[in-house]
This record gives sequence, structure tokens and C-alpha cells, in this order.
Amino acid sequence: MVSTSRGKEVSYPDGETRIGGSRSWRNNNPGNLEYGKFAKQHGAIGTDGRFAVFPDKATGDAARVALLRGKYGDHSIASMVAAYAPPHENDTGRYATVIATAAGVAPSARISELSDQQFSSMVDKMAQHEGWKAGLTERRGATTA
Repeated sequence: MVSTSRGKEVSYPDGETRIGGSRSWRNNNPGNLEYGKFAKQHGAIGTDGRFAVFPDKATGDAARVALLRGKYGDHSIASMVAAYAPPHENDTGRYATVIATAAGVAPSARISELSDQQFSSMVDKMAQHEGWKAGLTERRGATTA
């Protein structure tokens, strides 16, 4: 069971507690995927109230890739961003331009048409844009940065 408190701390079943840093880092959720059926089917072990908490970054990455290649595969980068990061919460035009530029394509490019390298560049830039920033990790009495 995952435990979250004060919005700035997540404790994992293996004894690790993540304090501070960004929400995406604390939750092992580099795409800030919301908690729900999809996230649970792709390994989420809990929620911080809105967003999924994954057991490790690799599981969070795999869930994000599955979402982008599956649900959004036939979308352009711009239309994916408009749905993935709604305009009432994000500057979707800027977000789409930033990640498309990282992939070396226009925001109108279809996700399914990206090469593996372009897709990887887009996904990496999305994690950066979503604010992946490490905080402190405590494990059974030891603290690390």
C-alpha cells in the first residue's frame, strides 16, 4: 500500500519514502498520468489523490508509452497534447511545440509516424516539461539525495 501525506511525501511498500521534489518524481510517474483504470492496468499501486503512483520509474515510463502509442497513436502531437494536458491547465500550444521540436518534427506530425528515436526524444522532453525533479529519498532511517 502506498501512503501519501501533506502532498509532498510518498511512502512505498518497500520502505522507501520520497520527500519534496516534483510530484512526477515522488510518484514515479514521469507523465503525470491520472489514476484510474488505465493506470491500474499498467501497474499503478496507488494515488496521491489525483495522479497515479507507480512502484518505480520504469513502470511509470512504460504506462506513459502505452498511453501515447495506444490511445494517442493516431493523433497529431498537437491534438494529443490538447487532450493529455488540457488547455485550462496548460499552455498546450507551447507544450506541443516544445516536444515536437525535441523530436525534430512539426506539432502536426502524427505520433504513429514518428521513428523510435523521434518518439523517444518526444517522451524525454515530455518528462522534462512535466517537471521531473528529484527530492530526498529516505529508506529505513537513511536519507539520500
